[in-house]
Amino acid sequence: MKTNIMKKVIAAVLSASTVFSAACLSFGAFASENGPDMIITEKIVGVSEYGYESYIMVDENGNEVIDEPVISTQGNADLPAAYDSREKGVITCVKDQGRSGNCWAFASTSAMETSSVIEGIDTAEDADYSEAHLVWYTHNRRTEDEADRTHGDGTDVTTNPFLKGGNSKKAAATLARWSGMANEESFPFNGYQIDSMGNYGEENRYTTESGSIIKSWEKLQTESDVKQWIIENGSAVTSYYHHDGYLNFSNYAYYYPEEADTSHAVTVVGWDDNYSASEFKNVPEGNGAWLCKNSWDSDWGNRGYFWISYYDASIGIFEGFTAMAAEDYYNNYTYNGSYWQTAYGVSGKTQCANVFVADGYETLSAVSTVTAEPGISVKVTVYKNLPADYTTPVDGTQAAYTETYIANEGYHTIFLDEEIGLEPGEIFSVVLEEYNSSGVTFVPIERGETFTCKAGQSFLNYGTYKRGWKDSLNEGYGNLFIQAITKCAHHEHETVKIESTCAEAGREMTVCTQCGEISSEKMLPVGQHVYGGWSEYASDGNGHETSTRSCVKCGDVQTKTFSEGNVVNLGDFLQMIFSRIMEMFRLSFKR
Repeated sequence: MKTNIMKKVIAAVLSASTVFSAACLSFGAFASENGPDMIITEKIVGVSEYGYESYIMVDENGNEVIDEPVISTQGNADLPAAYDSREKGVITCVKDQGRSGNCWAFASTSAMETSSVIEGIDTAEDADYSEAHLVWYTHNRRTEDEADRTHGDGTDVTTNPFLKGGNSKKAAATLARWSGMANEESFPFNGYQIDSMGNYGEENRYTTESGSIIKSWEKLQTESDVKQWIIENGSAVTSYYHHDGYLNFSNYAYYYPEEADTSHAVTVVGWDDNYSASEFKNVPEGNGAWLCKNSWDSDWGNRGYFWISYYDASIGIFEGFTAMAAEDYYNNYTYNGSYWQTAYGVSGKTQCANVFVADGYETLSAVSTVTAEPGISVKVTVYKNLPADYTTPVDGTQAAYTETYIANEGYHTIFLDEEIGLEPGEIFSVVLEEYNSSGVTFVPIERGETFTCKAGQSFLNYGTYKRGWKDSLNEGYGNLFIQAITKCAHHEHETVKIESTCAEAGREMTVCTQCGEISSEKMLPVGQHVYGGWSEYASDGNGHETSTRSCVKCGDVQTKTFSEGNVVNLGDFLQMIFSRIMEMFRLSFKR
């Protein structure tokens, strides 16, 4: 299993760090004393026929960085021997990726749907989010909007992006930008008519009509972690190497005995520690299997589901997604238009920061960041009122401080202990101090030609209290993966009145001028019809005389009819007689 945790590399850095203070390290495995101790970079291994993009992390000498696989913890007394999230009513319908290369998007979207159900944002029956939207904007990351803080980042793949692969890491980066989740009905997926999808405009990039935005994406470390995650969040995502020759088609149980690069992503919704090894075509060394939701339609497998052995040698990392309600938040301050591909490593503690300018009257509620390894202790400090000529991110006034521990690698939202008010044009910063007890701390950062960065946006302090703050742009990097998440402060309101009509009641509302949220509402009574005059009576050919009139506002029609046996007032009767006499004269004149 290949992840971003660097046991071999960390050992190398630690051994070298003993001489770091005495002599300048040569560039290669290490940078100068004024820079990071190590750089690691993503290397794409390949894209499978099902669309899963495998990657590894390598150091500056091209050496692969490998972590140990998930350790089996079968028989944990604190966890049930078997579990199935479908029984909890939180799993959404099975879908079909067709001939597309988008298994990664289906697995990620399914996990987001399930978390949204658990969080009460949606229901399992209604949560149907768009994989097409996620795929399109993952592969078309470069925005045309020059006012967008991410402008200049990413690349565009407009030719057959639905045949191009991906993975959960890329999906999480798109979601972290608040691009999605959109509803399936607005951006339907058709894996058998791929040309019918795509070409979505810039106006749809940040749609969150489903009501869900990402809260976290985490790489889980042990089987116990995976099981606990499924219990709490409904599902997890994993990948494996698929070959039909190793699938028992009688019960759809899968076991691949040899190590291989993973090729297909699925959603894990349960497990059974006692699932018999004899159920597999090739018998594994023990019992136990994961229950997986596939993206090959419900007529495949057990209504779209199958089992994969705990002992499958090709299973990759397990990842989890969680969602939060979009309506609770207003703005996402980020410079990141793409996913992280590079991280710098520092012996000991390190500091990093992003500086932003507030758009309006807002309340800073949370920050988010990406970690490249598990076990990171993080101290978050927010500074307000930085001067226009600031040179470091700490030139303002400290306004908030929070400490937390991040157990897993991935994307994380950190909620502040106390929310901070911001005003339009105010310069503020989010400063992180990070430390890994392993001794080396890796920080994801943009690097390469697909990223842009402006002076004064991102800052690094490679060794806390040692090397001093440096502008990321001057160091040859792009922006750091630090975001600020705000709520609207509802500073000013206005009264909006929708007049009543003859058919519908009107409304008088107090509305926030910044975000449009309605803070109070009063219904107005339905208006009165205003009718014109009655028409002359006319025969309908069936012995009835009919007169009508219409409301001049809404067109509502009233009718009155005279026929034998009816009692009518004198005016109507005389009008009817007059109408008939005039009709007789008209007919006589024509003859």
